[in-house]
Amino acid sequence: MATDRGTTITDRQLSELHGLLEKIKLTDLQAVRRDELIAKRDAVPSLSKGAKTYIQKLAIEDKYGYSKDIESRYLEKGILVEDESIQLASSALGWNLIFKNEERFTNDYITGEPDVIADEWLADIKSSWSLDTFPFFDTEVTNKIYYWQLQAYMYLTGKPTSFLVYVLTNTPEHLFEKEVEHYKWKARDNMNMLDLPVEVESEIYEELHAKHHFDHIPFEKRVKCFEVEADITAQKKIRERVTLAREYYNEIIELI
Repeated sequence: MATDRGTTITDRQLSELHGLLEKIKLTDLQAVRRDELIAKRDAVPSLSKGAKTYIQKLAIEDKYGYSKDIESRYLEKGILVEDESIQLASSALGWNLIFKNEERFTNDYITGEPDVIADEWLADIKSSWSLDTFPFFDTEVTNKIYYWQLQAYMYLTGKPTSFLVYVLTNTPEHLFEKEVEHYKWKARDNMNMLDLPVEVESEIYEELHAKHHFDHIPFEKRVKCFEVEADITAQKKIRERVTLAREYYNEIIELI
């Protein structure tokens, strides 16, 4: 959803432009600056470098049958504890009887499957990897990807309100053990040792256990919820970006 910063006017520049437009008389330099900012304001949106790179990779995959599997410990945990996280969120937020949504929605621009759908709202559940990745002190959605994800879901479903919900759910034991072994390997490498002292291994285990097991924390403290309202302007931007992305994809397909 990002645009090319070089061609997109910022809020600060927009404020500067408003100030220049309100002036009765401008110097030659101010007039030049005004025209530059007007051009930026009225410029057709363009894809960011990151978006173009992603589309290039996608085009190669589609044209030549190459597919890259997405695997990560974070993703695996999220899938494994999804139902547990939904129920924990439901208890903490008073959602009563809520279950995982299994319906996928599609329109002419996007497709998506919200985690939870109620009569007047929907929610996306994020199972934090560890204690230090849980947003205890955030007051708003800081990850813009998640903001746009929720706008997309509301666009698909017509819901006026959405919630981004972070949940602290214990890391499954096999993933926790992998994490312990990973940190032991790093410690052996850093200390240039084949075997770690017992006390070092114990310290690693205890530190990681505290980061990945949360039963001692009251359940209401293990859930953080952020509300995001539907924004018609944001949903219009989604349509614009998808149109740009499709045009660029077709150009790339012809080149490779």
